[in-house]
Amino acid sequence: HAETEIKEPQWNSNLYLGMGIKKEFGIPIPFVKPTHTTIQFCAFYDINGNGKREGSEPLLENVVVRLNGWEVMTGEKGICNLKNIPLGVYPFSAFSIVDLKGWFPNVQDSLVVNKNTSEVNIPFVRGVKITGRVFIQRDPNSPTADFKLDVSRIKIIANNHKTYTALTDKTGYYEMYLPAGKYTLSMDESILGNRLQLMQNNFELEINEKFDNLFMPFYIVEKARKLKVIRFDSNGNRIDE
Repeated sequence: HAETEIKEPQWNSNLYLGMGIKKEFGIPIPFVKPTHTTIQFCAFYDINGNGKREGSEPLLENVVVRLNGWEVMTGEKGICNLKNIPLGVYPFSAFSIVDLKGWFPNVQDSLVVNKNTSEVNIPFVRGVKITGRVFIQRDPNSPTADFKLDVSRIKIIANNHKTYTALTDKTGYYEMYLPAGKYTLSMDESILGNRLQLMQNNFELEINEKFDNLFMPFYIVEKARKLKVIRFDSNGNRIDE
């Protein structure tokens, strides 16, 4: 499995203890508080959602673990190590370089590293499937009412502190997976032009484990054209109103 050692020298009084010195040649210093630790990370599919690896829950390779500015990637056994980490609180994240089709890392955005921090789980949980369709209502009085408008490649965006996107297919259908959280779901209105109008946009969603899937449609209407009606009397003369 992969491991990275943080090359940071340690000083004690007038003695320099370089990280390259073998342990048996080091000078033992009793009662000194530990200042560094080694962490083993384990990435896996959290099938039952309890945050712990149990039984046959599959391990995940090719998961990048980022702690502060240090990065390491899991091997085929789902394990990677960071060695000689100074104690402290650091920004923490993880992501798979392989598309896991809707599985997301369920980790906090910071990690407290203390002398007892030796093993850290990185459970990947199943996201909620969001599907929908873009519908267009045409103006029957439009001279192009019989022409079918292209509803493909319209961008659908889910936003919280991260951004997730999907594109519609030729039928206007889209799908995406979202981890639990609060989102604003919107459609890119810049493609509409002057004749089309979105009925509602920027839906506020709160996704949690109670949802298996959610259908969120977007409705577009074509603005009605103003028709000028000219009236004539029985003699064929125009009636001005």
